[in-house]
Order: sequence, then structure tokens, then C-alpha cells
Amino acid sequence: MNRTPLIKICGIGSLEDAIAAKNAGADAIGLVHYPKSPRHLDLDASTDIIKHLPTHIEPIGVFVDHDPKKISMFTTRWVQLHGNETSEDVAQLRA
Repeated sequence: MNRTPLIKICGIGSLEDAIAAKNAGADAIGLVHYPKSPRHLDLDASTDIIKHLPTHIEPIGVFVDHDPKKISMFTTRWVQLHGNETSEDVAQLRA
């Protein structure tokens, strides 16, 4: 995607949800990686959804207080952080 996403639908839990978001006009989908969330996905489930997404839909990993090394394993260009991440964590992710 060559532009910043305009519409992101978060909490995608299945490929069917991702397709519904695409059909609704989403530019991006949020895949939640927070075990306490009812919308939590493990990395394998997210990877499977991502493999089947059209290339114009941007997947965004949503993380809360996750280890930056594990976040780096997530295969997207964008992540959304919702915890107490430090500036060092962010710098590690940028690298």
C-alpha cells in the first residue's frame, strides 16, 4: 500500500472476518496479539490470514507489552503498540 491506511477494522479473528472487512472497504485490518483480549490471535493464525489477504489490505499487528523480539517475528510493516513500551523498545522495533 502506497498510502497511510484510511480505514482500519480491528479485532479480526478469522479469514472470514478479514474478507468481510475488505468487502466493507477497509484499507487495513488489526490483528490483536494480546492474550487477555477476547480477540487474541496467535502469530500462526495471523500469518494464515495475512497469506490470504489481497495485497491492497494492510495487516497491522496490535500488541500490548509484548517482547520486541517477538513483535519483530510478525510479518507486517506496521504494528500498533498499546502498553507500556519504552522508547528503547520502539527503537529496537525500528531497527
